[in-house]
Amino acid sequence: MTSGMGGGIAIRSWPATIGAVAGLLLETTNPLDISPDELKALAAEILTQTGTRASVAYEDQFGAGVTLHEVLIVWLPSRDFLKDTVYTQLLNLVFAFMRARFRKSHGQRRPKTISVLDDQGRELERYEIKSEEGEPRQSKEKGKHRRTRPPLR
Repeated sequence: MTSGMGGGIAIRSWPATIGAVAGLLLETTNPLDISPDELKALAAEILTQTGTRASVAYEDQFGAGVTLHEVLIVWLPSRDFLKDTVYTQLLNLVFAFMRARFRKSHGQRRPKTISVLDDQGRELERYEIKSEEGEPRQSKEKGKHRRTRPPLR
């Protein structure tokens, strides 16, 4: 989980030269909450809609793993990706994915947060979705901590 935000979606730059990652990386911080299979389905939708490949990553969950927000981190191939038109398509797909999670019994009341980070893991923008019908609202708050890259799965 990204410090200072209590959960949600965090979008970060991912250096294109690291490992075999050529596109996006989708990370769940709690695979018991957002499963790797759900992320693989989102990755397939991103590929279909934008032509951009996405890999899936997560760390094994220990303990209850209960958070106030559902957490999804999207690592971007580069900071310049924010300027690309594919970024807007990607963000809309992620918004739709997280809105659909309000229909799940364990996610109905939990807000969804989207955090946009640079390639150093510093937060650039933050959005919050409070209901399935709600529009993402941009927050003026910014996290102060960085996250290290997760293991690929």
